[in-house]
Amino acid sequence: MNVLMLLMLAASLLSGAPTAHAVRQAGQLIQAAQSAMEAGGGLFLSARKGRVAPGSEVQVINETTVMGDLNGDGVNDEAVIVKRLRTDGSYEFDLAALLNEGGALFNIADTQVGNNPHIFSETITNGEIVIDMSADNAVRALSTYELLGNALIKRS
Repeated sequence: MNVLMLLMLAASLLSGAPTAHAVRQAGQLIQAAQSAMEAGGGLFLSARKGRVAPGSEVQVINETTVMGDLNGDGVNDEAVIVKRLRTDGSYEFDLAALLNEGGALFNIADTQVGNNPHIFSETITNGEIVIDMSADNAVRALSTYELLGNALIKRS
């Protein structure tokens, strides 16, 4: 199980009114995620382009995580919207593409999606990320992104 999924599972265990057993399970999942990140470095790119774990510099918008093959290797990769702390102290929202290399996900590319995005749906189909969203108080639109090397390119 990858780091992001471990953290998401831990968060789901702690939602609502968690039992003591759920808290212990979540703690074990978080420890497993921390160990995996320490072994392979951070999961996400920070504004300074260093690798960081989800937390203060990069926050994962959990309900936007989708899986599918982005690079044609037959292995599920992921796409997720993240809230990233900029070097000036403000925030930006980015679409992050995460490749799966031997079961470990890493953030290979990202692109800005606007402020305060509202995601209606997100899928990975035929190597493309398709997002139905609105941002910056704009009209709802369907956007398609493709991973080319280490860049996400908007196709429509």
